[in-house]
Amino acid sequence: MFVTNLLFQLALACCGFARQIRQQVIVDNVFGRGVSYQGFYYDNFEAFLGIRYAETTGGSNRFKAPIPFQPQSNTVNDAVDPGRPCLQRQFNGTISADCLKLNIWRPKGTTAEAKLPVMVWIHGGGFVEGGKDSSATFPGGLINDSIANGQPIIHASMNYRLGVFGFAQSKYLKDTGNENVGLRDQRLALEWIHDNVAAFGGDPDRIAIHGQSSGAVAVAMQVLAYGGSKPAPFRAAICQSQGPEPGTTGNYTRNAQAAILAYTGCDRFDYDSKEAIDCLRNIYGLDLRDAQNGTACQDTCEGESPKAGSEGNVSSAQETPPCRVCLDGNLGDEWLPVVDGDFVPDVPSQLIAQGRMADVALILGWTAQDGVPFATGNNITAQEFMRHYLPALEPPTVDKVLELYPASDFRPSYRPNGTISLSVEDYRAAQVMRDVAFTCSAVDFAQGLSRIQSAGNQVFLYEFNQTIFTPNLENDGRFGWGVIHSSDIAYVFDNLDIYLKPDSRLKKVNITEVDRSLAHQVSGAWSSFATSLKPSIEGKETLQGWMPAQFADGNLGTYVIGGSSQGPSEEGSSARESVLKERLLERCKFWNQVEVVAQMQY
Repeated sequence: MFVTNLLFQLALACCGFARQIRQQVIVDNVFGRGVSYQGFYYDNFEAFLGIRYAETTGGSNRFKAPIPFQPQSNTVNDAVDPGRPCLQRQFNGTISADCLKLNIWRPKGTTAEAKLPVMVWIHGGGFVEGGKDSSATFPGGLINDSIANGQPIIHASMNYRLGVFGFAQSKYLKDTGNENVGLRDQRLALEWIHDNVAAFGGDPDRIAIHGQSSGAVAVAMQVLAYGGSKPAPFRAAICQSQGPEPGTTGNYTRNAQAAILAYTGCDRFDYDSKEAIDCLRNIYGLDLRDAQNGTACQDTCEGESPKAGSEGNVSSAQETPPCRVCLDGNLGDEWLPVVDGDFVPDVPSQLIAQGRMADVALILGWTAQDGVPFATGNNITAQEFMRHYLPALEPPTVDKVLELYPASDFRPSYRPNGTISLSVEDYRAAQVMRDVAFTCSAVDFAQGLSRIQSAGNQVFLYEFNQTIFTPNLENDGRFGWGVIHSSDIAYVFDNLDIYLKPDSRLKKVNITEVDRSLAHQVSGAWSSFATSLKPSIEGKETLQGWMPAQFADGNLGTYVIGGSSQGPSEEGSSARESVLKERLLERCKFWNQVEVVAQMQY
């Protein structure tokens, strides 16, 4: 899911982390060819940053599947500089096409014989921004909590290509096996970690991948990769606030790419031709990024249409591109995976229905108000919101949705001065948005996976119901927003203190002892899942009483994390209050009907 400016500010509240190099540490004989990596000590950890897993994606390699990097035998390679993020929509720093690198963090003193479980983070950012080095996802708290629980882990993360560089689509790219290259970058990094993490003290047979928002979409696509016909380089997955994304089979990416072709003058060639791709390939990287920015959908088309950024000078056939409203463009999620007949061999919902996916354990969940930042502030009704966001919904489907989400189920929220912060229709649209984008399609994915899981692999569902963002939201006049998208990240990584630092972008934060305790539990549950495939271990600081979902008896078994009603919850009259009012079972049963899924375009 595209991260709005507000959410990008919240989720990435600090930028980068200061390295405190005290002395260096070396990992030997990676690849089995005498290749060594020289990292450094940082507090209680040993860090290996900027490990190259693929060749540069610049020049003739743009729009091509990643090429594995092969270091020379018997060499020592520095792993102390994280390198630059990939070319992307917005970044206050230097970006580069030479960005396919990964980080590995491990507890201090880890030996090659340790065989520790490994967690691998796939960052979010709407497939247009983000990277492996955000301080919001620094794994120190996660590793420390795993050590405290007696279940130490190793943590890794990677960069992958974004936007037009990672998700360009055309017949030529499909025919040459070069669509979904951003997903292919992720896969190559995962294979590198699987093949080489033993030298760092990791267990290649105990790898869990996790991601949030579009990172969770990526996790789901890695589970669905190749229709399950190839071994997955991981045994467990965690999807936070998304799974397969509605709109994947729509025309959003083609429309965005067509706008770039027109803006750069490359539309003189047929969209699906080799010549069109060669034309884009010959544009300077920052200029192409600026062309993507200049043609991106906008919150509103009032006034002058936007132009490209100033870092590059695109020789444009169309200086002022037609404005496209994000509400009509999948809320800004324009660069999406595509069915390429290879990495994504079929429509994701069909792969799910047919059980064509990797047999892995899964944690999957959402936040209580995941949809609020995306579906509010447009001054439109829920019906109008659906017409824009889900244009393929047929009129009878829209009518049924309005019946399932009656206005009487919602109440407005007010600011202290008595003005309305969020209207009934805001909340109504937000709940539809949450269930469509973050909950029901994800539940469909989880249920499909449960049907093919072998013994020992199970599905665990959660709803996150706590946030540290409320004071900051209210400071900006956003009262009643609740537990919004990205609220869970601070707890998963147990990084609460970074939001208190002077360079944090948050103006107001109130972190309580309840927050700190919950962060230990959530972080411990995630690392416990990587270790044992169970997020609840008696006697450990995890989420106690969390049981697997039981789809067969119609009970999702959603675990409520945080808030006043934490714990396992059934559906129906015995559900916890936060689950009861959502009518999740009834609503997801509707959304996950075959004919409705087809209208949701995934």
